[in-house]
Amino acid sequence: FGPFGAVQSVKIVRDMHTHKCKGFGFVTMTNYDEAVTAIGCLNGFVLHNRILQVSFKNSAPPVMGSMSI
Repeated sequence: FGPFGAVQSVKIVRDMHTHKCKGFGFVTMTNYDEAVTAIGCLNGFVLHNRILQVSFKNSAPPVMGSMSI
């Protein structure tokens, strides 16, 4: 992501017990337009024989019976 703009943070999601990577993570970029460029260039890119799926984070629908405060 760095070649496309300033990266604010990176979070790699790992299994709590094995600490192995679950195969996805989150990148926060400081500039919206640079993030759009990164998504456009990296979505579908093949890295180590895996196809990257890159998009903006989608908000999950609320779980029935839960409430945000």
